[in-house]
Amino acid sequence: MEVLQGVIGERDRLQQEVIALTHEKNVAKQMYQGNMRLVTSQRDMAKDIMVGLESQIKEHKKEMGKAIREIKGKEKEEGVLRNQVKFLRDALNKENLKKKEAFEKGRRSVEREISMSNSYDSLHTAEARKRRIEKALTLLESVAGEDCTADFYKDLLKQLDNKNLFKSTFSDHETFQIYHELGFSREKLAKLKSWYRDLGMIDPFSSLHEVKKLEKEIGSSSLYTITPKEVMSHNGDKKTVTVCQMNNIQAYANMCVQRLVDSEKLILDDISNGISVAISVDKGGNDVKLCMSIADVSTPNSCRQLIPLGIYNNDESAEKIKEHLGEVVNQINNFTDVTIKVDGEDVKIPVSQFLVADLKLIYDCLGHTGGSSTYCCPYCFFKSRQKIGNHEKGKDEKGRDCPLRTEQSYKDLSRLIVKDDRMNVKFNSEFLFKLIPLSHVVPASMHVVNGCAQIFGLNVLKQWVDDQESLGSLPKKSRKLEKETQKQKVEIEQKIVQTSNALKDLALLKKIYTKIDDGKTVTSRSSKTETCATEMCVFIDNDSSQLLNRTTIECHGCGGKAHAVCCGIWSEDEYLMTRDPSVVVQCWSCEGVAVRGIIQLCDEQSIDLKNVQDELQESFKFVDTEFFIIVRNVFRDLVETNDYRTQFWKGNGLLRKELENGWKRNGADMCAFKQDFDGNHIAKLLKPESIDDYCSVFTPSSKLESMKSFLIHLGKIQQLCVARDLNAEEMDEMDACINICWERVREFAEDMNMTPKLHILVEHVMPYVRRFRTLGKMSEQSIESFHALYNRLQDRFKSIRNDSTRYSHCFRVLLFFNYVSMNS
Repeated sequence: MEVLQGVIGERDRLQQEVIALTHEKNVAKQMYQGNMRLVTSQRDMAKDIMVGLESQIKEHKKEMGKAIREIKGKEKEEGVLRNQVKFLRDALNKENLKKKEAFEKGRRSVEREISMSNSYDSLHTAEARKRRIEKALTLLESVAGEDCTADFYKDLLKQLDNKNLFKSTFSDHETFQIYHELGFSREKLAKLKSWYRDLGMIDPFSSLHEVKKLEKEIGSSSLYTITPKEVMSHNGDKKTVTVCQMNNIQAYANMCVQRLVDSEKLILDDISNGISVAISVDKGGNDVKLCMSIADVSTPNSCRQLIPLGIYNNDESAEKIKEHLGEVVNQINNFTDVTIKVDGEDVKIPVSQFLVADLKLIYDCLGHTGGSSTYCCPYCFFKSRQKIGNHEKGKDEKGRDCPLRTEQSYKDLSRLIVKDDRMNVKFNSEFLFKLIPLSHVVPASMHVVNGCAQIFGLNVLKQWVDDQESLGSLPKKSRKLEKETQKQKVEIEQKIVQTSNALKDLALLKKIYTKIDDGKTVTSRSSKTETCATEMCVFIDNDSSQLLNRTTIECHGCGGKAHAVCCGIWSEDEYLMTRDPSVVVQCWSCEGVAVRGIIQLCDEQSIDLKNVQDELQESFKFVDTEFFIIVRNVFRDLVETNDYRTQFWKGNGLLRKELENGWKRNGADMCAFKQDFDGNHIAKLLKPESIDDYCSVFTPSSKLESMKSFLIHLGKIQQLCVARDLNAEEMDEMDACINICWERVREFAEDMNMTPKLHILVEHVMPYVRRFRTLGKMSEQSIESFHALYNRLQDRFKSIRNDSTRYSHCFRVLLFFNYVSMNS
C-alpha cells in the first residue's frame, strides 16, 4: 500500500509538472508569435525605409555627378588662371630684377663716387656740399622705398641720436637746464611741445614730469630752512626778518664738487693743492646775501656760479650776519675740505677760503672801524688824510716802512681798553670767518678801480670844467646843494610826466563814456579777455587800447576785480593810496554813479590835474634857479649875478654840458642824484678812444696828458682783472700800469688826499697778485650781478604775499641756476 501510495503521489506530481510545462509552452508560444509579428512589422518598415533610401541615393548620385562635372570645369579654369598668375609673376620678377640691378648699379656708382671723393667736412664750397647732399638723399630715397613717409626719417634721426652720430633730442638733465636757463614756465614748455606735435616734428624735450622730478631732487626743501624772526628796528618798532639759510653746507659742497669733476669742469692741476672757495657777502636792495663759489672753474665770476648759503632782509653788518646766519657762519668756519668719489674711493680735497666783498663789509668782517677812520687800511697801519704829493709809496706819514696788519695784531689790538690804542680795531672784535686769513681777503678790484676812476678821474674833470668856466674854485658846500637840486628836479619831472599821462587818460575816458551814453560803443576785440566788476567798464570799447593805465584793483563793495580807471582812480597818487588797507575802493556799480555823473567827474578831475601840472611846472622853474639863489646868498663875494654865471652855478655851463655829452656819446649816463657812474659805464669811459673823445673839450696841457695817461692805464688794470690766472708778463704789465697811475695822479692831483681805494691799489694789489697770480678770479663782481638776478626773482614771485613762501621759491630757483651753471 505504501508502494502504491508512493506511485500515485509520483503520478500526481508528474501530472502537475506536465500541466506547468504545458502552461509554459503556451506562454512561450504566445511570446514567440508576438515577437514574430513585431519582427515582421519592423522588417516591413525597414524595407520601406530601404526603398526610400535607395531613391535618395539615386538622387544624390545624380547631384554628385553634376557637381563632379562642375568641379572639373572649375579645375580647368583654375589651371588657366594659375598659368596666367605664373606668367605675370615671372614677368614681375624679371622687372624687379632689372630694377634691383639698376639700383645696385646706381648705388655702387654713387658709393664709388663718394668713396673716391674727399670727406664732407673737407668740402669748402657750398656747391660741392650741395651735390654731396643730393647724392646722399638719392641713397636714402632708394632705401626708404617709393611709399616712404616721414616716419622713416624720424626713425633715422632717432637711430643717429642713439649711435651718437647726430643729436636730435635732449636728455632729462639737458631739458631741465634749458628750461631754467631760458626762464620757461609750465605753460610755455607745454605750448612748445604742442607745436612740435602739431607740426609733425621730433620733440627734442623731455616731458614736464621729468623736469618736475629733477626740481624736487635738486631744489629739495630739505636743503634749506626758512625762518621768520621778530626783531626791533632802529626806531624801536618791531619788524619781521625772513631768514633763509642752507642746512648742510658740507654735503652740498661735496655734491657740487662731484658734479664739477663728473662734468670735467673743475680746473685743478694738482688735487693735493686743494680748491679755492670764495665766500661772498653783500647787501643789494633790502636783502643781505651770503654766498659761496668755487674759483677753480672757467667762469668763477658768473652770478649763477654762486651757491646761496643765506639770505635775510635786514642790516649788513657782521653782528647782524652772525645774529641771523650764525649757523651758516659756524658751518663755514668748520668747512676745511670736500669729499668726492674717484674710481669708487673717497678722496678728500683741502679747501682754501677767500673773503670777497666791498670795502665796507671787509672792514666789518675783520673787525675794523671803517674807511673814514684814522688808520683806514684793513691790510696795514697806513694813516689817512695824507696828501698825495707828500705820500711816499710803501712809507707811513713819518717816512718809515709802513707795517702790515696780521691776524694776531687784530686780535691783540681788539683787547685794548683805550680806543686810541686799538688803531681803529673794534673792541673785543674777531674775524667773522675764522678760516680766512688776512692774506686771503681779496682786494675789492671792481670797487677799487671804479672808485679811483670816479674820484681822481671823472670828478676831477668836472672840477676842471667848472673851474675853467668860473675862473675860480667852487665852494665845497655848493656840491651838496647841487646834488639836492638835481634830485628835486628829477622828482618834479617824474610827477609832471605822471600828471600828463593822467590827463591823456581822462580825455580818452570822457570820450569813451560819451560814446557809452550815446550808445555808439565799438566793441573791443580784447574785451572778452578783460574781467571787470563794473557794468560800465571802459575796456569794452575799442578806443580803450590807447589807455596808459591798465592796472586792476579789488573792489571792496562787491569783492570783484575791477580796473582802476573804472573806480575813479585816475592819478598815480590815488592809485598809491589804494595800497593802504584802510582805504575803501569801490567800482562805479557799487557807488551807483551814472554815466553822465562820470563824465562830469572827468571834467572836474581834468581841471584839478591841469592846476597841479601848472604848479609842478612853476616848481620846476623855481628849483631850476633856486641853486643859484642859495649860493649867491651864502657866497655873495664869489658869485657874479650875470646869466652866464647863473648857468654855471646850476651845472649848465657850456663846457660842462659838452663834457657830459661826450660821456653820453660813449654810452655812459651820469646818475642825476649822486653825480657818478656805475661800473659798466666807467668801463666804457676807460677805453682809450672814449678818453680822447670826452677829453677833447679841454685845452691841451701837461695835466690833461697826465690825466689821460692815468685813465688809460687804469683801464688796462681793469682789463687785467680777468677771471683766470695771469702769466708773468701780465703781472709785470699790471705792476707797471699801477706805478704809472701813481706817478700820473701825483702830477695832477697832488693836493688831494689819499683815499683807502687808491692806497689799496698802489700798495696791496700787486702783493696779492704776485701771491695768487690773479686779481679778478675771485671778484665782488659776481655778488653784484647776483643782486640783479635775485631782484628779478623777487619780481617774478611778487604776487606771493607771504615772505617765507616767496623766499623759499627764490632760494629754490637759485639752486636750479647753480646746478645749470655747474653742469651746462
